[in-house]
Amino acid sequence: MSRPSLAEFKPKPKNDAYTVLLGLSLMAMIAACTLLFYDLKRYPSVIPPANLGSGGGGGAGGPGMQFTPPPGG
Repeated sequence: MSRPSLAEFKPKPKNDAYTVLLGLSLMAMIAACTLLFYDLKRYPSVIPPANLGSGGGGGAGGPGMQFTPPPGG
């Protein structure tokens, strides 16, 4: 097997600033998803009841609509 000539040899491309920015953005996305997960874990998981009320309407805040503020807020 013969060695490739210098005309066929192509050096590996070097990492430039855009590669570094791509790595930084990947780390930022992973950190943001982790923080979002921990923030979401603080809230209780409540299964809504099957019967939401009498069906007597009235729009938002009307009869049959219960609003409970989030904890700590």
